[in-house]
Amino acid sequence: MSTKLWRAPRDTERRLMDKKDIDAIKPGSPAFTKKWWGAHRGITMKDSGVGKALEDWVRYCPKDPDAMEDVVELEVAKDTCERLTAAMTRAKQSCGSLAKESKLACDKYLAAIEVYRKKLVAAEADPIADAETWKEIQAAKPKVIGLLTKMGERIEAAIKEIAELGETAKYLVERAKARNQMGSPGGRDDLAQALEELKKNFEGLEKFVNREAPQITRLADPIVNLEAKLKTRKYDKEMRAMREAIVRAGRAEGGLRDHYTALSTAIQEADKLVTKAVKTRQQVLDSMENKLVMFWDGPQGATNLAASIADVTKQLNQFIALDVAKLSEEDKRKLSAKARAVDDERLMIDAGLTNLGNIVRQVAQETRDYVKDKAIADKLKEILAGHKHIDSTVKQMDIKAAAVSKMIAKM
Repeated sequence: MSTKLWRAPRDTERRLMDKKDIDAIKPGSPAFTKKWWGAHRGITMKDSGVGKALEDWVRYCPKDPDAMEDVVELEVAKDTCERLTAAMTRAKQSCGSLAKESKLACDKYLAAIEVYRKKLVAAEADPIADAETWKEIQAAKPKVIGLLTKMGERIEAAIKEIAELGETAKYLVERAKARNQMGSPGGRDDLAQALEELKKNFEGLEKFVNREAPQITRLADPIVNLEAKLKTRKYDKEMRAMREAIVRAGRAEGGLRDHYTALSTAIQEADKLVTKAVKTRQQVLDSMENKLVMFWDGPQGATNLAASIADVTKQLNQFIALDVAKLSEEDKRKLSAKARAVDDERLMIDAGLTNLGNIVRQVAQETRDYVKDKAIADKLKEILAGHKHIDSTVKQMDIKAAAVSKMIAKM
């Protein structure tokens, strides 16, 4: 009769931990994973629950507690630390008297977990400075919300007005198409008058759409600036509602601009059809001269715009040349405020560029039947070259502005 040698279960054959294994136990390393633990633990530690707790650790505990987005994440991470501590304590207690290295390994795990737990506690602490800042935020909130609400109502009213003007433009296009199909140049005075009134109403919206409405998110600066002083995430939940209000305000302004742009396109089509009556060459030249004056010397003309671009670009270059790491916190706040002011100037320049583009399109449209006329063609080339130059310098300025924005965000 043959006798089979008894073999211990495979799990008992794992080697004991050694110094090299213990040295590998660091948060963020493979040692803080279920797979590594399963390959190195002793058999008596099998049912301690460490494996499952390490899975949760990998999921809920990033390397840096500051990477947490709000207090909910911090609470989940703290709970994960507590469960891993309890499981690791059970694992240590299950070690045999000869498993010295395994006990040392458990101690190192527990020490690392405790260090991380203390960082979590520090991250969600509520220092007096934050409590005082929060009082300031609460005091500023009613006024800011009131301003955002009021501007939002103005934006809604402007969108409604734009919709009504859009219906007028559509009506003019339909009437002008019908009359142009008749082939008669007369009988258009009523349409021309209606078109002029439509343009006047549209121009009345320009200041609000291009200058006032884009400032809507700036109305929240008193709160945004105070929020930047908070050192913890204690008030994240409360701040979230305010941030969402600011985002909604920005989206409302973006919707207004979309409607405004669509109306501009509709008016251009109406203008083209209503003014289709034959013009003399001199009329075209006279109209072109007037628009050239507007393009170069108007309030938002190319000359003034070029000076503004040069000034903003100079300031952006000064920002880029700074060594932010050497700045004090006070200097960084001042720098951030100054950068926002410069960015406001840049937005005004963008609005000016849009205005120049509209003038260029109007000139190109009015001269489309005179492309072979040298005098008219030369003036058209002049205005196109001027617009191209301004557009190029604005793009270079925007690249620098993006670099400054990235620099400010990293401070």
